[in-house]
Order: sequence, then structure tokens, then C-alpha cells
Amino acid sequence: MSTTTNTDETLADQIAMALGGGLMILGVVILGLIEVFSGKPYSPIADGSVAAGVTIDPYWRALLITIGGVILMLYAIYVVLVRGLLGQRSI
Repeated sequence: MSTTTNTDETLADQIAMALGGGLMILGVVILGLIEVFSGKPYSPIADGSVAAGVTIDPYWRALLITIGGVILMLYAIYVVLVRGLLGQRSI
């Protein structure tokens, strides 16, 4: 198995990949691990009923994942338009 290194990455490429991928990893992996290790998401109350809740609201997790995906999508559009159609570099 051979590995290749791409030295043609610009600063914009690195920022887009780090920011988009980082937000998605934060939303899925990191916050998921926090949710798992924070303990039971429910606790019994004195009268026997159960109060359920989550450590981190799913809205915020979904928002982080969505923003990361949008950043990566905009980066992909940039790559296709600037490099592919305008002939700056091959994709």
C-alpha cells in the first residue's frame, strides 16, 4: 500500500477541511462520548415516576453536524467551480 501526499492544498483547503470535519467530529463523536459517559439519562423521582433528559440537547448536536456539512459542501462547490471549470488546477 502506498501513500500519497498532496502538497497542493492551499490555506483555504486546510481551513475548510479542518473546520467542517472538526465540527462534524465534535457533533458526532465527542458529544456522543460525553452523552455515553455522563451516566443514565433518567432518574426515578420519589413518587416512582421517571424524569428523562439528555446531557446535551440533540438540537445542538444536529446544528454542529449540519454546519460542518454545509462548510464541506460549500468547499466542494468551490473546488469544482474554481479548479475544475476555470482550469486553475486539476481536481
